[in-house]
Amino acid sequence: QVNYLVEFIKTNCPWTLHADSVKYRTSCVKHQVLSGQQTPAFSHDEHRKFLEIRTKRPGNGFYHATDERFDPCRPGKLAPCQNAVHLTFSTTDLRLLPMDTGPISIQVESLSGVETRTISIGSLAGARFSSRDTATMRQELDEMLSQDGQYSGATKTNPSIFRIARYLLTQEETFEVQGFLTGGEAEVVAIRCDDELFISVGSDQCDRELDPLFPDKPKQMCPHPMATVAWPYAEVQDHWDQLQIYSEVTVGPHAIPLQDSPLSTLVNLDYLLAMHSVQTLANPMFLYCGSAEPLATAAQQAQALSLPESIIHGTGDAFLARLHDPVLNRTIEHKFQAIPVGDDFAERCGRPVSN
Repeated sequence: QVNYLVEFIKTNCPWTLHADSVKYRTSCVKHQVLSGQQTPAFSHDEHRKFLEIRTKRPGNGFYHATDERFDPCRPGKLAPCQNAVHLTFSTTDLRLLPMDTGPISIQVESLSGVETRTISIGSLAGARFSSRDTATMRQELDEMLSQDGQYSGATKTNPSIFRIARYLLTQEETFEVQGFLTGGEAEVVAIRCDDELFISVGSDQCDRELDPLFPDKPKQMCPHPMATVAWPYAEVQDHWDQLQIYSEVTVGPHAIPLQDSPLSTLVNLDYLLAMHSVQTLANPMFLYCGSAEPLATAAQQAQALSLPESIIHGTGDAFLARLHDPVLNRTIEHKFQAIPVGDDFAERCGRPVSN
């Protein structure tokens, strides 16, 4: 059996929604829904209702629901309500939420004071190839696509928005990853809560061994850390380009600066928020806004210290991501450690290369 939490986007019903049958387009066989009820773990308003559906087979098709409520005289039983609404809708009308990932706590530091907010995770995503020089970036990506073909790391759009599983968002200072080739990139994290916008800083963690093969799958291989502090976007919007993103990786006793760049090198947040692929992300939305180019001095320092070349991709013992506002003289930073739990890298390195 497959459990789904289904969010009704296009309905406005005051009662618990109870699904009584499912008809699949592929086989035209009806499957009885074993249970359906409003899920109290979510906060509901008149525009959003949630329904737990347990069914024996997933797939695209048509769901049929009847607007009912629980009968207070018969616990666990459903009773039709007055003026019951019978709904027929397809899976295109739904958003499937496979698990409850739980909210995060963030301290919003504004010019008027400090407020602790608890925010659920509606969606998690990232922007890549976010250079503000979109024309040059497009030319480079097209060249990569023509050379690399199907397995190119390039994308057909820039910036390109990729989804990240919601459970991967973390504010922990340590987390486990598979293998030592997990690297970080400091990025602004935008938080959209309906009509409110906040920004913080985090790292778009990536499995660097898989990175050359796929544009998005390596992002799913590790948690995505984010700071515990945020600022209201309205307070920085007028001097966005002056915000400074910085990162450094620590290897043993050495701290190597990786990034140190104004946000003027990247498309701004308004540009990203206007993209259709961002507008359709569920709120509350957490968006990693793209990475600044690494410093040329990072490779030079790594070579001078005889450190692995992978250092320039953020791999090491610890990582620091920092966002600085020089106008209002304030800083958000998050330092963390990705702890390797081991993998078969050494064994794979000993295998012969096939022709």
